[in-house]
Amino acid sequence: MAGKQGVRRQLMEILGGVVCADCGVTDFLLLDIHHERGNGALDRRNLGHGWERYYVDNPVLAKQAGLMVLCANCHRLRHRPAKSSTPKKITGPKRNPLTLTIHLKPGSRMPTPEELAKFLAGLKEHGKE
Repeated sequence: MAGKQGVRRQLMEILGGVVCADCGVTDFLLLDIHHERGNGALDRRNLGHGWERYYVDNPVLAKQAGLMVLCANCHRLRHRPAKSSTPKKITGPKRNPLTLTIHLKPGSRMPTPEELAKFLAGLKEHGKE
C-alpha cells in the first residue's frame, strides 16, 4: 500500500478495521480517525502531516493514544457539545448590511463623499416610508 490513503487504511486496520466504531459504516471514503482524548491538534502540531505514519509504525502507541475509526457523521456527533441537541448557530463577523456598487459610465466621474452621503440618506428615508 502506497501513499496517504494506504497509510490511513493501515492505521484503521490497526485500530480494529475499516469500519465505523459507532454505526458500522464500511465505506473507506466516509471514514475518519478520531482522537478520543481530543489530542488531534497536538498530534498534528508535534508530528505534522506524518502523524498517521507515526502510529502505523508504532501500533501499540496508536491504541494507547485513544484513536478510533468513525464515519464522518459519527465523528461530527462526537465533536458536538454534549449540552446541545441542535447545531450551534454559526455567525460570521458583523458586516455593514448595505453594499453599494457604483458602475460608472465611460467619461463619468466618481461621486464625492457628500454626494454618496446624500444618496444613502435618501435610501434610508425611502426605507422608512
